[in-house]
Amino acid sequence: MRVTCFEIGPMPTNCYVVDNGREALCVDPGGDPAPVMDFLKKEGLQLLAILLTHRHFDHMLGIAALQKALEVPCLVPAGDSVIKDDEVARGGIWGIPEVPPFSCQELPAAKSLPGGVLGIGGFTFQILDTPGHTPGHVSFYFPEAKAVLDGDTLFCHTIGRSDFTFGSQEQLLASIRDVLFKLPDETVVYSGHGPESTIGAEKPIISRCYGF
Repeated sequence: MRVTCFEIGPMPTNCYVVDNGREALCVDPGGDPAPVMDFLKKEGLQLLAILLTHRHFDHMLGIAALQKALEVPCLVPAGDSVIKDDEVARGGIWGIPEVPPFSCQELPAAKSLPGGVLGIGGFTFQILDTPGHTPGHVSFYFPEAKAVLDGDTLFCHTIGRSDFTFGSQEQLLASIRDVLFKLPDETVVYSGHGPESTIGAEKPIISRCYGF
């Protein structure tokens, strides 16, 4: 299983394609998805779905274009429905365009799935509830790839913001301490912005800063 990063959009945002050599999932397309579509075509991959870690505009700007080109479903965290009409979800702020309308359905709640495990095509992965940056923020853990795609929760040597609508630093720190830091140390952390890291590399840094 392979994870490929595309830095796209005005922020810019890390958009990820997870593939198994035949099928693919796209996580957080936050800008023009042309590089993603070129990659899928070049590699001969069938895109099965778009997954969102959270409903902030800088992670959603490319969804409509991707759906128009490939007619794929988009799965969004149910817990973020309370912010879907907020400016941080709509866009149109800081000189950035509004998010074009797209069709979506809610991700199954992790607690409704045995072990939080979801299967899509040939992929089996775990949905982790990691609120704090947004109220319904989730992360996607792929044990086979030793990878977690954690959106804007944990970054390389720092943590996500919690000052947006319905954000909570208390929840954010709990998500890092009690969820992400329970993953194996060798797990690669693919964040929404910036370089990748590992759980093992981040534990001592974040724990020292926040008293874990």
